[in-house]
Amino acid sequence: MNKIYNFSAWWMLCFILLSSLTFTACDTNDVDTNQYKGGISLNVFGPSPVARGGILRFLGCGLDQVTAVQIPGCDDITDIEVVSSEEIRITVPQTAEPGYVTLVFRNGEHIVTKTQLTYSEPISMESFSPESVRPGDVLTIKGEYLNLIHQVIFADNVIVSDETTGQESVEGENVFLKHTRNEIQVLVPAEAQSGKIILSDGAEFPNWIYSELELQVVIPSVSEVIDLSEKKPGDKVTVTGENLDLVKEVRMPNGGAASFVYSEENKSVTFTLPEDVSNGTVFAVTASGVEVAVAEIKVAVPENVVVTSADGIRAAQLLELTGKNMELITSVLFPGVTEETIPSSSTSTKVTVVVPEGTVSGNLTLNTGSGATVSIAIETAKPSNLSCVGEVKAGEQATITGDNLDLVSGVVFTGNLEGEIISQSSNQLIVSVPALAQSGNVILKMSNGEQVSDLNLTVTAPSGCYVISGLEGEYHAGEIMTVEVANGAKLTAVNINGTPVQYILTGNQLMIQIPNTAGSNSSLELTSGDKTIEYIISFVPAVRPETVIWEGSFAITNWNGNQDLGWNGYDWGSVQPGTIITVYYTLDTAVTDWQIRLGGCGIGWAELPTIPATGLAAGSTSFSATLTAEDLEVLSKDNNSGLVVTGCNFTMTKITLK
Repeated sequence: MNKIYNFSAWWMLCFILLSSLTFTACDTNDVDTNQYKGGISLNVFGPSPVARGGILRFLGCGLDQVTAVQIPGCDDITDIEVVSSEEIRITVPQTAEPGYVTLVFRNGEHIVTKTQLTYSEPISMESFSPESVRPGDVLTIKGEYLNLIHQVIFADNVIVSDETTGQESVEGENVFLKHTRNEIQVLVPAEAQSGKIILSDGAEFPNWIYSELELQVVIPSVSEVIDLSEKKPGDKVTVTGENLDLVKEVRMPNGGAASFVYSEENKSVTFTLPEDVSNGTVFAVTASGVEVAVAEIKVAVPENVVVTSADGIRAAQLLELTGKNMELITSVLFPGVTEETIPSSSTSTKVTVVVPEGTVSGNLTLNTGSGATVSIAIETAKPSNLSCVGEVKAGEQATITGDNLDLVSGVVFTGNLEGEIISQSSNQLIVSVPALAQSGNVILKMSNGEQVSDLNLTVTAPSGCYVISGLEGEYHAGEIMTVEVANGAKLTAVNINGTPVQYILTGNQLMIQIPNTAGSNSSLELTSGDKTIEYIISFVPAVRPETVIWEGSFAITNWNGNQDLGWNGYDWGSVQPGTIITVYYTLDTAVTDWQIRLGGCGIGWAELPTIPATGLAAGSTSFSATLTAEDLEVLSKDNNSGLVVTGCNFTMTKITLK
């Protein structure tokens, strides 16, 4: 049944009435009784003629300030329905007489209508029967001058019209079955709700006549709301009661609809619980939208859950969970993991699931389709039964034994110094001990973020030469650094970033020449025979001048190459690792694809080991890369076989080293 609203034409009428007038926007702060000029004004009222006992409406501005309406033949009307500041409504008394209507405002000012109010024939609604109906029943309304009525309006604004309104009709449903001066018969629409009936003349500004009594529209009913405890998706539920044939939808607690079947013989509705059923109330819903509670659901959840080997859990392990109602589990959320894991298999008593990477100890969350969750504690495997073989010396290697050592991803010694893992298995871990490591607890870190600190080590001084003064100072590349060492007599070599450097040892004072190429995170190695102790130092980089090693103009079009710095064209053996090479160029703007490759002449123009071929950005003028020891080895071998620059669609103009 369509709900019909007859307002568009009425608003057009208002527009026509007002189009010849000029007025400002409403302002209810100041009282201005000059009509149609803003402030407080009356723009239109109606209907006129109006039925006594009908609704009279007033439209304008500031009408919420009206305290009384005066109609000839009546006492002041103070029972005013304020729809908004732009509209008020009153019920016309039976004693009302024709004449001008006066609006009285709270400040004592008045507005009098420009035209007189007149009255229509005395339409009346004397009775309706039956007083209780089902949708589809015939409702009979009796009264006087009902031939002037063209609409019967049920709650909630469900309209049945006669054929004169021009509304589209479905025969027998939203048309009058009988229409005389004293009687109207209509079918009660499926969408109708209990409430007062309104008779309307269907005019653009309609007369509305309300019934004194409320029409009772029958809705489905049950003797009691049934208890559906421990229910599962797929379970069938049957509800018995009266008028269940009026049910149009069975609505689940989460708002979803369940399919259902009505049995006239059993006066019942049977529905199946959906996969996402949740706890709450189940409603039978009528065509009018009225909800009738028919059941309370408490969905079953997994119970008595046990994790097989809940301790010592590892990533990639197939975890087995047993219990009751296990088939309800739709996903599993492991502690420490953000994404849910779908079970590998599922029965009513057992679920298996693969443990994802990143799982930590904590509560395992079992999710169900209803939204209910169950938690159970799990404990991940961790390094245990830890001990250390032999004496632990700074700068040398230590062997740690125990269980689950293959899970270790890092070893941190006292002083927040991390050692390098040399080798590991499930029961043994060999790690380098930092030269500045101190005695105390060692932290074994795991890839899932967990850590163990159950191992306490006594770290002794290195057997070879080592630094005892600390390395917290600021050291500049290209300058000399001085440190205090022990066992200096055993020192045989000093390397920085793998390259031997000059040094002078005077007593326990060691002076070291820092290469110009040294920078952040550089390696300082003190070698004593077959023992080497490494320190990581961030040197302040030296400011090095940019040296031009080639300049000119060479067009590189389609992977041709320039070998001027190859085949002994430059002494690459004199270049230090860490040197920055820069190629300057001009791009060919006629194309949009530009590429460059720094290759070795002695390796068939293949790219250097750590500098891959790359595309050049539009508008760019240079390409820079850092030469490593591996790159320089290629360039300097075979008597400086050297560099080839190749690529496409640019003209090379200069090459520099810095």
